Amino acid sequence: MPSIPEGIFVFAGFYLLHLKENCNMENQKLINNEDAQRFELKSEGQTAFIEYQQTDATTIMLTHTKVPAELEGRGVGKKLVELTLHHLRDHNLKADPKCAFVSVYLKRHPEWESIVVQ
Repeated sequence: MPSIPEGIFVFAGFYLLHLKENCNMENQKLINNEDAQRFELKSEGQTAFIEYQQTDATTIMLTHTKVPAELEGRGVGKKLVELTLHHLRDHNLKADPKCAFVSVYLKRHPEWESIVVQ
């Protein structure tokens, strides 16, 4: 049997690539691009983002999430939402989720309820 590189698994004679959830994002930081009004996460030369509008001094409306096709299904969107929510909490801001992706994430993670606008 030939040597199999790390991260590759064999199942029923097929080679499968094990995609790590962090997608090389361990050391990535969330960028608050205030000019474009979006939170950005760069990975593998691509930029995923959540567009936002600040509706008042303490509320950020999250309006749209975009993950490049090359990064879909690899945990990038999840990581982007998590980092965005940490940023909002750390800056004493509330999230007003209007984006379906963020809303679904929040329904699955009730631990963020305290920073969501009711």
